[in-house]
This record gives sequence, structure tokens and C-alpha cells, in this order.
Amino acid sequence: MPNQVRKSTPVQLDEMMGITLEDLVQHTISYPFECAQTLMKIGYEPIFPQREKFFGDTCLALPNSFSYVRYMISIDGVQGCYRGFAPTICHHLAATLVANYVNGTYQPKWDSHRPPGKSRVNLLSLRLNCNSKCPPNVLDILMTTGWRMFTVSLGTMVSHPLYVITIRMVAQFVGREGRYTSICSSLKAILNEDGFFGLFKGLVPRLLSENLKIMFPAAVFLAITRVFHNRLLVNSVTGLAKLLTERFAYQLDVVAATMTVQNSSMIIGQAPFLTRKFSGWMDCWEHLCNLNIQNRGRSSFFRYYNGPMTTMNGELRPVTVYLGPYYRLKSPMCSI
Repeated sequence: MPNQVRKSTPVQLDEMMGITLEDLVQHTISYPFECAQTLMKIGYEPIFPQREKFFGDTCLALPNSFSYVRYMISIDGVQGCYRGFAPTICHHLAATLVANYVNGTYQPKWDSHRPPGKSRVNLLSLRLNCNSKCPPNVLDILMTTGWRMFTVSLGTMVSHPLYVITIRMVAQFVGREGRYTSICSSLKAILNEDGFFGLFKGLVPRLLSENLKIMFPAAVFLAITRVFHNRLLVNSVTGLAKLLTERFAYQLDVVAATMTVQNSSMIIGQAPFLTRKFSGWMDCWEHLCNLNIQNRGRSSFFRYYNGPMTTMNGELRPVTVYLGPYYRLKSPMCSI
């Protein structure tokens, strides 16, 4: 049967891992910036913004990622920039292993009877390989997209506890806690503090984010190939759809990171950083959108505070959002 899921030859371990030594080196070099971005996602801005003029308007400029990493090094040294490095590597490996194993072992065989002229499309990357007057097969795209969503979701769910551990290890930088020191000790601490379901905090927005990155570009690709068959046009529009999806999905990543630290014993999960308790991830998303900080940490270089502000003594001050290092909580500059 062409549309039946059949077991195929087991894939090799190196194929399942989907990660090379070059990827590992690149991830090691860039991890301090990922660590800084994680702190930005959960709402920690240790350096108070500076007033700047932007197209004639006065705004609050936040430090870029390099300044953020430099601040982290000044507090904890270089090793402090690698908090949570081990669980994040394990998290990526686990997600990739599960997705690639299921995809390589149980991939459906729906393409054995594809009509001639309709195989000129790379279904995994959603790119036309050459100009063709025949549009891609709709069933192929739908089945491939659905299968990718299933495998990615499965890998995300299996590896999510490691994601929670990573976020909490990094979040300890704020309050200088030491509960999460290794994967085993972190698992024990989370189970004792939040129970089993604490290992899956923030899972729903992460699943939505990962599936949105697959589903929306595929829908755009399917729609555009119904009208146009030019390779450059189709690939350009699909690439633009991927960029827009990444921008929107980032908000869900911020929500997931925020929900991961909520109600925890860490300082970052309490006031003044979290001014309220969220009933769920949608409540958290709505709150961040109301404050216009749902994209915090997305930019690495030109960062500006876009949340609510007020003027005190002729100076702009943030409202309902805490900015500044925690140990300066009593400082007049950072007490808003």
C-alpha cells in the first residue's frame, strides 16, 4: 500500500544524531550569546538602559548581546557563560535522535506512485528544484508536512525536561542560587519542588512554535505553487514566509521560557521580575503583549525597551518592568 507506514531499514547512529563536530564547535562558541538571550527572554536586564535619540524620539537603549556577555563574564568569569551547556547539548541530541530515528525507521511510503513531472520539488526544504509547469503533488506536501510535525513534536516532548533544566540553570545567574548544578540534581530539585509536571512547564508554547515553523511555510509554498511555477519566485516567497514565521514563533519561545521559571523558588520567578502569577501560557502571552515585551531578546545588536514608560523628573522610566541588577533593587534608578 503506497500510503501505509512501513518499517524500513534501521538508520545508523551517525545519521540519527544529525550533529557533526563542526556543529558542536559552532554551538560551543555561540553558547554565551544563547545564554544571554535566555536571560533576556525571562526578563532579566542587569544593565539599565541609556537614553538615546532614535529618529528624533527619545527612547531607552538596552545593551547589545556583547555587552550582556561582557557583564556575565565580569560576574562569573568565562565559565559562568556556560551555565546549562551540558543539558542543552543533551536536549538538542535527544530531540534530534528521536525525530530522526522515527523518521528514518517508520517513514511513510507515500511517494511510490507519484505522477511523472511532479517530483521536481524538495519536500523537506520546500524548494522547487527546477522550473516545471506541473505543480507539486498536494497530497505529498500535506503528508510530508504532517509527518514532520509529528516527528518534531515527539522529539520536543521527549527532550523538554532537559530544556527546563537548561533554562533553570541559566536563570540561577540572577539570584545566585545553586540548586541546579547538574542534570541529576536538577531533575531531583524540580521533582521535589514542582512534581512530575514541573518537567513539562512551557511545553505547549514550544510545541506550537516548532509546528508553526513547519506548517505555515508549507501552506504558503502550497498556495504559491498553485499560481506560479517560477523557481526563484516560489523559493523567495517561501523563504520570506519562513522569516515571518520565525519572528512570530519567537514570541512563543519567550512565553515558554517565562513559564518555565514561574512559581519556582528562584528570584527570577518572583517579584520584581514577575509581577503576577499566570494561570496559563495564554495568560502569560497576553500579559507580555499588553506590555509590548513579547519579543524581548530577539535582537542582538540594536535593542530598545518598547514597554510602557513614564516621565519622572524629566527622565524616561520603565513601568511595571524591572530593569537593573538584582542587588541594586533599592537604588532609585532601578526601583520602578
